[in-house]
Amino acid sequence: MSEPGGARNAAPALTNPRHRETIMANGIISGTRVPRNFTLAQRLAFYSMPEPNSGCLLWLGHASGNIRWNALYGYLTWGGQSRGAHVWSWEEANGRPIPDGMEVCHKCDIGLCIEPTHLFLGDHGENMRDMAAKGRAGTQKLQVAQVLAIIKDPRKQTEIAAAYGISQAQVSKIKIRDAWKHVHGPAFRHAPLL
Repeated sequence: MSEPGGARNAAPALTNPRHRETIMANGIISGTRVPRNFTLAQRLAFYSMPEPNSGCLLWLGHASGNIRWNALYGYLTWGGQSRGAHVWSWEEANGRPIPDGMEVCHKCDIGLCIEPTHLFLGDHGENMRDMAAKGRAGTQKLQVAQVLAIIKDPRKQTEIAAAYGISQAQVSKIKIRDAWKHVHGPAFRHAPLL
């Protein structure tokens, strides 16, 4: 933490107009680095922007995940450790590390949000129940029999994807046994692809 008590320092004003244009054009800050002497709070402020309608403080730095399922999360490396930007934000605001076995969850369900008032602690089970209660669980579209049929289906992956309402990338993952591993089991792991 950069300051005891979790007080947040305001980031310096963005004086470079090209930087502001990059944010407006791309929605994220790409390739922009903050000075090395910035505190954690200053980095969090520098790489974020308030969203006035929701009250979220959206992370504009490096992000990873799947945007289609609203599972895109910001990441920040600080002190040689890379973690979720929302995790750093919670710790900075609360002035203490996250207890073992706990996760930082979002009240707003926006993975890129780092607004401390939108974050709360919960164990993995609470996080999954919260996700299910808000209708974000159950993204699974296929049944086991359909997965087995996809593995054996000789059509082009794009045709299979259209038939099952999934992406071509998901078909590929199923066929190379990168997804639905529990269906294939060890006997199918190295079976020839059809």
